[in-house]
Amino acid sequence: MNKRIEVIKRCALEAGEILKYYYSNDLNVRFKGKIDMVTDADTSSQERIIDIIKSEFPDDEIIAEESSKNTLNLKSTWIIDPLDGTTNFVHRLPWFAISIAYLHNGDIKLGLIYIPILNELFFAIKGEGAFLNEKRISVSEENCLEKCLVGTGFPYSIHENYEEIVTRFKKVLINVRGIRRPGAAAQDLAYVACGRFDAFYEDGLKPWDVAAGILLVNEAGGKVTDYKGEEYKIGQSNQILASNLLLHEKIKELISL
Repeated sequence: MNKRIEVIKRCALEAGEILKYYYSNDLNVRFKGKIDMVTDADTSSQERIIDIIKSEFPDDEIIAEESSKNTLNLKSTWIIDPLDGTTNFVHRLPWFAISIAYLHNGDIKLGLIYIPILNELFFAIKGEGAFLNEKRISVSEENCLEKCLVGTGFPYSIHENYEEIVTRFKKVLINVRGIRRPGAAAQDLAYVACGRFDAFYEDGLKPWDVAAGILLVNEAGGKVTDYKGEEYKIGQSNQILASNLLLHEKIKELISL
């Protein structure tokens, strides 16, 4: 596992340099959905990460956002989002991240979320805790809804079920101190893990959006479920709720329709 730890950090740092370069230069932007974009930064970052992993662990499976084929084989698998927050990136907003997780026999063993512009590297090892730039982190201790800050996001398919999403948003908004929507789910989960957000919820996320963040939150003392409070299953669950544990039931009641 020590070698995998070295590799996952190397992947993040080298891919981060690629993103920093493209962040300051021209981008070739393409659309893979109505409002879902992909850029040269996404593909170059992903190619570098995959090259590093394959050179060290050629037999491992890799699931990555910009790959055409993604089969969830959890025996020994890396799950990669080379650029979470592409819309922010295209608009030159600094809220974007690289997310990498390693799973063995379906269990998330390593999780890393790197925010290159802020030089923040969040990292978790199953059973050994969560860290930000090598310093141990933990979720917040807030238990009062009126004092909590909640993160959320809107799926690319929002035009299909916007009424449900807006209803949830309104219920949370009028019961908490504030809501933030940075636009990168991986970063949002990392912020729950380090106590900046007291909770986070969102619909329609993919395995590469959440795998690393789930481990970070759990290892930081938080809780991750679906909106019903049931176990969040990667590749199956379509709604995620992460919190500091103390607020979990209260937020769950607000977003239950």
